[in-house]
Amino acid sequence: MERKLIDPAEIVSLGVPNYSHGCRAEGARVRLTLSGQIGLAPDGTMREGIEAQCEQALANIDACLREAGMTKEHLVMLRIFLVRQEDLGALRAARGAWLGEVRVPSTLLFVSGLVNPALLVEIEAEAAA
Repeated sequence: MERKLIDPAEIVSLGVPNYSHGCRAEGARVRLTLSGQIGLAPDGTMREGIEAQCEQALANIDACLREAGMTKEHLVMLRIFLVRQEDLGALRAARGAWLGEVRVPSTLLFVSGLVNPALLVEIEAEAAA
């Protein structure tokens, strides 16, 4: 599969690290759609604080990608639901550390709450190979 980022010159660059306006997955034979991943550790405990919840949600995505025989380079979309606007910097730091040089189209939504009041972030992912 060839993964081509789509960032037309006619659309303003947002200057957000690890972001792209779109991604074309040419020749993809497998598509992976993940449910929203949260800050729930493998032992069932909720991670505390935005940094820990972001790291755990991203680690959960990594685990799903590995189980499907994929890596972060196969990601074609992230959808992020964040409860508090003041946590945006922490989210971006965690996402940047996790993605490294990989750029992925993404949508970020601020929401009034998630299914559990202790949750601060939820991240959906799509990948193709």
